[in-house]
Amino acid sequence: MHLRQTRPANAVERNACSTRDYLPPPAGSTDEFAMTWDAIVRSFPPDFFRACDAAMLGQRVACELELRAVQKIVDDLPERYIPNGAGTLVPHPAIKDLETLRARLRVLCIQTRTSPGSRMDPNSAPKEPPQMRDSQSPLADLV
Repeated sequence: MHLRQTRPANAVERNACSTRDYLPPPAGSTDEFAMTWDAIVRSFPPDFFRACDAAMLGQRVACELELRAVQKIVDDLPERYIPNGAGTLVPHPAIKDLETLRARLRVLCIQTRTSPGSRMDPNSAPKEPPQMRDSQSPLADLV
C-alpha cells in the first residue's frame, strides 16, 4: 500500500511574490525616509516599481515627509490667521505651504502611479451607473 507523503505542520509555503525583491530605498537615506519608502513600495506587487522609478519615488517620499513636518507646524499654531498691515486677517504662511505641498504630492502620486485612481483596473470599473427601472425605484411603492 502506497502512503501519501504529508508536509509537516510547521512547513511554510512561499509564493512566487515573496521570493522577489522590492525596490530598495536610496543609499544613505534616513530611517524615516526608508520606512516611508518601504511602506509605499511594499503596498504594491514586487515588480510594480523598476529602478527607473527610484528618482520620482524619492521625490514623492521627500514631499510626503515635508508635508508631515508642515502639518505638524500647522497643528501647533495658536492662530491660523494673522493680521497684516492693512488690518485684515490673512492665512498663516505655513497654511499656504501646506496647500502647495498637498498639490505637489497629488501630482507626484499620479506620476508614480501610487494614487488610489491608478490602482483601479479600468476594465473592471463601471462605464456608466446602472439604470434603475421604475419598478426598482424606492418611490414606486408610494405611487
